[in-house]
Amino acid sequence: MFVVSYNWILEILNKNFEFEEILKALDTLGFEVKETESVENYFISGNDYLITIEVKANRPDMLSHFGVARELASFFDINLKEPVFDFCQDFNNIQEKKIEVKINKNLCENYNAFCIENINNNIQTPDYIKNRLKLFGIESINPVVDISNYVTLEYGQPTHVYDRDKLSENSLEICENNKICDFTDLSGKNLKLQNGDIIIKNNNKIVCLAGIIGSEVTETDKNTKNIIIESAVFDKIPVRVAAKRLKISTLASFRFERGVDSENSLNILNLIAKKITDLCGGKLVYKFIYKLNKNFDKNLNLRVNRVNNILGTSLKINQISESLEKYKFICDKKDDNNILVKIPSFRLDIEREIDLIEEVARSIGYDMIEPKSPKINLIYRPNKLYEKFDILRNILIGFGFNEVINYSFIPSEICNIINNLDKNNCIILQNPISNLYDLMRPNLIYSLLYSLSYNYSVGNYNNSFFEIGKIYELDKNSETFAKETDCLGFIISGNKIESGFGINKPIKYDFYDLNSYLNIIFDYFNQKNIKFIQKNISYMNNYYDLIFENKNLGFIGEINKSKFVKILPNLKLIKDKIFYCEIKINKLKSSKKVLRFESKFPAIIRQYNFICPKNVFSNEIINYIQSTNKLINKISIKDIYEDNNMNINEHSLLFEVEYRSPERTINSDEIELIENNLLNNLSEKFGMKIKK
Repeated sequence: MFVVSYNWILEILNKNFEFEEILKALDTLGFEVKETESVENYFISGNDYLITIEVKANRPDMLSHFGVARELASFFDINLKEPVFDFCQDFNNIQEKKIEVKINKNLCENYNAFCIENINNNIQTPDYIKNRLKLFGIESINPVVDISNYVTLEYGQPTHVYDRDKLSENSLEICENNKICDFTDLSGKNLKLQNGDIIIKNNNKIVCLAGIIGSEVTETDKNTKNIIIESAVFDKIPVRVAAKRLKISTLASFRFERGVDSENSLNILNLIAKKITDLCGGKLVYKFIYKLNKNFDKNLNLRVNRVNNILGTSLKINQISESLEKYKFICDKKDDNNILVKIPSFRLDIEREIDLIEEVARSIGYDMIEPKSPKINLIYRPNKLYEKFDILRNILIGFGFNEVINYSFIPSEICNIINNLDKNNCIILQNPISNLYDLMRPNLIYSLLYSLSYNYSVGNYNNSFFEIGKIYELDKNSETFAKETDCLGFIISGNKIESGFGINKPIKYDFYDLNSYLNIIFDYFNQKNIKFIQKNISYMNNYYDLIFENKNLGFIGEINKSKFVKILPNLKLIKDKIFYCEIKINKLKSSKKVLRFESKFPAIIRQYNFICPKNVFSNEIINYIQSTNKLINKISIKDIYEDNNMNINEHSLLFEVEYRSPERTINSDEIELIENNLLNNLSEKFGMKIKK
C-alpha cells in the first residue's frame, strides 16, 4: 500500500481534477483505491485527501508522488512538466578523489556521494516541507534530514546523510556482513545484524544498514557543518530479507526492497544538494560517482499480430505505438508487424513482450476491448496411464468391489512389520501432521487394511476394496529425491456369497478368487504367461511375486493378521482370512483387444483327470496346453481333489479342454493324435499322469 496527497498530485500535474476523477483514473489504471481520508493540509491552510492505493511489488515507480502523477498525466493525456536536476555549471570540475568508496558490485550497482561543507543545519525547515511531512506522520528533525525525506516522498529515490566530521576519514565500504553483531540505529534501537546483511562501514565501524536505516554514530544534528549525501541502488533481496527479519519499515527500505530507478540516482542527489545549499548554504567540494551499468538500455521487440492475438483486437501498428508512447515508451517501427520498444528506466516491471501487451491493454482501456471467445485448435493426446486407471476401475467395480481413497501418510512402524522394506529407502517426514502419519507409504497394504478393519468395526463384515494410488520410495537421482509409482491394490475378506435360498452355508472368499480377478485383469491387458515366484514373507502367507518378461509386476498373497494387530487393533475382530494383491500399473501393457468371433463349427470337449505335483502351478499347465495346438480353444479346471491314498506332494486336477476349428468340423481321429502327443509332453515336462 502507498499513501499519496491529492493536493500534492494536483500541484505536480499543474491542472485541476475533481477528487472523484483521480480515484476513478487510479482504479482504471489498475491501482485499486483502498481508502481515502480527509485531513487538514497545513501547507495550503485547507483540506486535503490522503489516498491509499494498492501498488503491486513490480511497480516501484508508483511509490512516489511524481510517479503517480506521471501515470495519471499519461492517462489524462496531458504534458507533465519534467523536473530540472542540474546542480551547477562547474559540476564536472568538482574533485572526485577525496571520497574513497569500496563497493561490492554484487550488492550495489549504483553509488553516488556528494560532500558539502560549511552548511548551517541550525535553521528552521521551511513550513511547506514540515507540513507535508507531518501529513504522512514524519516528524521534522533538521533541514538536511527533512529535505532527504521530502524528496523521497516526491521522487521515490531514498538518500542518506552522514555527518562527515563523525567519520574517522572520508572513506566508506559497501560490503556483506560476515558475522552476527550489534548495531544501534538512528532511533537508538539496538539491532542484531546477521550474515548476509548489506552494511556500510567506515574504518571497520558499521555506520549504516544499507537500504534500511543509518546509525546514530554518524547522524546529523543542529551542530552539523559538513555532510556526505549518498544516493545508491542496493540489491533488493538482502534489503528485503533484513527488513522483514528485523521488522523495520522505513521510507528507504519500503522502496529499496522493491527496486529503484538507477538512472535517476545521480539526478536526485543533484536535486537534494541544490535544495540543501539553497537553504543551509555551504559548498559542494567533492563527489564520488559509481555506476556498474553505464547506460540503461532495454529494448524489446513487439509483434502487432501477437498483440491482437492475445487481446482479441484488430489494432493497427500506429495505434499500438501511440498507446505505448503515451506512457513514456519510445517506439521505432521496424516493419508492418514489428515495433522496437525502448523501455523507460523507471519501468522495472517490463521484462518480456507479454508485459508490453499488457501495457497496450491498459492504455486503450480494458473496457474498450470487445469480449470474444478464443478459437483454440486442440489436439487430443490420450493419457495412457489414466486410461489404465479407468479400465482397472471398471473391471473391479464390475466384480462388486468398492473403491477407497486413503492418505499417502502412514505410521513408520510399518517398516518394522514389513521385513522386506529397506528403511533407508523409505521417505520419513521431518514435520508430520501426526505420529501416525510420518511415513510416505511404500505400498498400499496398510491403507487397505485400515479401510478393511474400520469397516469391520462398524459392522460391515464382508468386504472387497480396491485403491488406485501412489507409493513412494527414496530416489537420490531424482530432483525431488523421491520416486512415485502408481499402483492398484485390492483386498477381499469375508463371505463372497451369503447363505440363503438354495445355499446352505455362505461361500467365503479364498485365494483362488483373488487369482481369478488377477487373471482377468492380465487377460484384458493381453499379458499372459505370468510367473508366480513363491517367497517366504513373515507378514504374508502364500506370498508370490508376479513376474512378466523378467519384470516384477507386483505381488499376491494372504495377509498374516497377527503382524499388523499392534498398529491396527481392529484387525483382531476379523475372523476370516484376508487376501491381498498389488500391481504396478505402469508395468501393464497398453495393448488393444483383438476381436475374435466364435466358430460356427461344433466343438469336441474332453476331460482329463491328472495326478499333478503340487509345486506345479495350474496356470503354467494351462498356458502350455494352449500353446501345443491351434485347435485347443478353451481350457478350464473343473475340480481339485486330494485323499489319503495319494502322495502328500500330489493332488488331482480335473481339466476340461474344448477343441474347435474356426474353419471346419473336426473329427475324433484328429483329437486322438493331439491327445497322445499332449499327454506324453505333460508327463515329460511336469510329471503329470492320468488318474486311473
